[in-house]
Amino acid sequence: MSHINQHLIAASPSDLRARRTFGPLQWLQLVTILSLWHRRMRTRAHLARLDEAGLRDIGMSEAERRAECARPFWQGADR
Repeated sequence: MSHINQHLIAASPSDLRARRTFGPLQWLQLVTILSLWHRRMRTRAHLARLDEAGLRDIGMSEAERRAECARPFWQGADR
């Protein structure tokens, strides 16, 4: 039996309920990361629709645009 299963068997029902609940800080962190991911999806969708003049305006090459648009929404520009 794995360590996790042994721990769950030994835990009381109140211990398990306490572990399944989120506190205010965890909810805030969840909402923050979901907002960030949504903003990245929207921004990359807008970037994908820019024409050549729009890319020049923001100082981005076509290759940079392709690379940025290819990133998954959970991955930031720092990677």
